[in-house]
Formats: sequence, structure tokens, C-alpha cells
Amino acid sequence: MSDEEKICIDWGDLEARGAKRPMPDQTPVQEPEMPSIPAGGDLDLPPLMKANRRVVGMKCSICNGGIELGQDVRNCEECKLSYHLECWMENHGCATYGCPNGPGAKEQLGAPTIQLTASDLDSPVPPPLPSHAAAPVAQPAYAGYAMAIAYAGFWRRVAAALVDGLVLALPFGLVAVLLAGVMVGDGVASIFIGICGWLYYAGMESSRLRATLGKKAVRIVVTDLQGNRISFARASGRYWCKVISALILYIGFLMAGFTRRKQALHDIAAGCLVVVEHPKQGL
Repeated sequence: MSDEEKICIDWGDLEARGAKRPMPDQTPVQEPEMPSIPAGGDLDLPPLMKANRRVVGMKCSICNGGIELGQDVRNCEECKLSYHLECWMENHGCATYGCPNGPGAKEQLGAPTIQLTASDLDSPVPPPLPSHAAAPVAQPAYAGYAMAIAYAGFWRRVAAALVDGLVLALPFGLVAVLLAGVMVGDGVASIFIGICGWLYYAGMESSRLRATLGKKAVRIVVTDLQGNRISFARASGRYWCKVISALILYIGFLMAGFTRRKQALHDIAAGCLVVVEHPKQGL
């Protein structure tokens, strides 16, 4: 039948008379059967499947192309990403960097930064740190003190001097009696007592104790400006400089009460500090 012979039908008039317009074939498209998805498993897909609505619209990380309904896809069990099956096979596995299912995963991850051997496990010395480890924290500049320095105050030093006076009173008294018995003049006795006091103070303050018995009793020690033990020569200079501190009406001793680092005049002259001994340091 030619186009001129075709009959134009007015379906509106026929439908008004009760006729029904024939409908085109609307057979529903059968979607491929989808595997069941467990509850709560949005991307917990089987390794090999047909793409369903949960993965449609995602991009394959290998070819960067979209995943369409019904395509063969492969789901990585480790990183839970979906790929086209062809892309997975061409890539020989997952494309996620470092994924165990990817090609050359061990080479991508590289060697460990610390390698232990059997000898390291038996040794008390720890293995070396990696090159990117943080540098160790520097110790305080003042040797022997992990906490802030506490300078010995005036009254603590007075208490130490009183204890030392009691310690020296008995031997000095005996020496005075013996010298008087052999008819030695007062000048010789004073010189002898002064030498004994010098050896006591200088020897004790330059020893490992770094303090006389009186200073040890109130837990203070004598150090240099860096916190180290002083030498016998420095301790001797400090002792004889006390003469100057006494000659100026004992103002040299009183300076320990108002100087910034609690130093007396003989401390400043000898370059020394008198600091509180911290009980946890065992100084």
C-alpha cells in the first residue's frame, strides 16, 4: 500500500464511539538476575558478578570509565572497589596502591624501615631508629639537674654555717687546749685553726659530696656556673675570699639574700653557685 492509499484514522472519534486504540508492544525488558545483597553490605559484593544498581554509576579505577548495568565486574576483597572484569584481567589485579591483590604489592610497599634479627632480640641495646625519626631531646645545659635550678637562700646557708660551726667546735677546742699546753702563742693557734678550716671547707666542697657536713644537712651543694663540681683550687679561692666578705661588715655574706642567683661576694669572686640538691638526683 502506497503512502497515498493509507487511511488516516481519527482515533478520537472512534474512542468516543467505544473503540479502543491498539497500544504498541510494551514487553518489559528483563534485567539480568542480580545476586542478593546482605543487609548493611553496600559494597560487600562477591568477587565476580554482574553490575547491579549498587555499583552502577561508579567509575572503574583502572580505565576511569563508568560501570553500567549488567556488565561483568570484579570486586576486590581487600579494598572493596569494583572494576570491569576486562580491566582487572589486563591489570593483573587491583589498581589500589599497596593492595595485596594488586600486581607487585610487596615492591610497592617497600622494605620495612626497621629490620630486627635474632641477635637484636637478645641484646639489651635497642635497634637504631629509622632515618626519619625525630632527633632526641637535648638535655638541660645545667649538668646534673633535670628540673629548674633552685638557688640556696640566705637562711638555708645560715643554718648550714651553724651546723658546720658545731661540727668544728670540738676539734678546734681540742687543738686550742693542746697548743695552749705547749705554750704556743695565740697567733700561731689562730693560723693553725685557719688552716684546718680551709682544708675542711675546700676539701669537702671539692669532693664528690660538693658540700660540707652542714651543707649536706640542709641539702645544698657548691658548683661552678655550669653545675659541675669545683676544683680544690677554686674551693680554696672561695674560702679565702670569705675574709673580704667579713671585713666589709659581713655585707659580702648578706649579698646572698638579695642577688639574683643568691650569690655571696665570695661566690661571685670564685665563680660559684650554691644550689639546692634535688633528692631524686642523688647529688
